[in-house]
Amino acid sequence: MQLLWRGVTRFHDWYDKRRTIPHRMVEQARQAGLIGSVDWISVGPKDERQTVKNYTLDKLIDHRPLRGELYRIAAGGSEPSPWEMRLALFPFDKSLNQVKGFNILSLWFEAEPWFGPERSDALTKLFRTIHTVDNTEVGFIHPYERWSELTDTLRGPYGEPVTAAPLFTGIFWVNFLGAGHLSLFKLEQLRDLQTYQVEWENEQGLFIRVCQDVAESTSPAIEEEMFRLTNNFKSALK
Repeated sequence: MQLLWRGVTRFHDWYDKRRTIPHRMVEQARQAGLIGSVDWISVGPKDERQTVKNYTLDKLIDHRPLRGELYRIAAGGSEPSPWEMRLALFPFDKSLNQVKGFNILSLWFEAEPWFGPERSDALTKLFRTIHTVDNTEVGFIHPYERWSELTDTLRGPYGEPVTAAPLFTGIFWVNFLGAGHLSLFKLEQLRDLQTYQVEWENEQGLFIRVCQDVAESTSPAIEEEMFRLTNNFKSALK
């Protein structure tokens, strides 16, 4: 079983010359043991997987695409356990104060090491350290297989996103909404959200966690709670 961790933004510059935000996010994930040694990489637009040795993610993130090419990179490995990372970056338009597309960080990693209250707490702490009001518009973690089913465009309960894919499709195990996305909602209708954990950062950020242990996040009772919260957000759209 794998977990999917995703962070997305349209209003923060991840494409600066030093790739400051992606470097920091990936390094924090590496230090926490989500990702490790790199076995393969691929670079857009061809996305051909290449086997590598003694390769670092810093080198991959520093890749400079040719003019007009989409900045898209991926990497994976087997240490400390199987993992995969995909990163899509677009230039930041200062005149519009937004990204020309979506900056997206996706991580897939083994779920079992994070089962149990204490380990789930540690994963949540890491998530909240990486995704802040200064760098992220929408973020979440959820079991990957179930996420795929929930977001299926034909049959999934989240097939019709709350706002837009790949942004806010619905509430998952842990969730973060930044100011750029909270502005789409009538916040007075969201002030009384009740679930396992709800924390506001004034009107700049909102963190929601529907249960303590990620191992329980696909249970029928927890999914009902996710759907209830998602409907609250739909009702609060401006």
